[in-house]
Amino acid sequence: MLIRMRPFQRVGKEIAFGYKTDLRFQSKAIVALHEAAEEYLVGVMAHAMMCALHGGRKLLIMKDIALARRIHGPDSV
Repeated sequence: MLIRMRPFQRVGKEIAFGYKTDLRFQSKAIVALHEAAEEYLVGVMAHAMMCALHGGRKLLIMKDIALARRIHGPDSV
């Protein structure tokens, strides 16, 4: 895992508590969310790198990440 567990857990719970305050999480649920989030982010970054290489660059720019997110689409989560 690239993202540390405790910071991810804090952010995940903060987001969830924005929707409903009386929530509890099993440790397996947090791990599953963590793995899914990292897999999604790695996929977007890989596509963004392909966009940068296609553009003749070796450095990612925001335009590449925006295009990769658009290619991934909302249904890929």
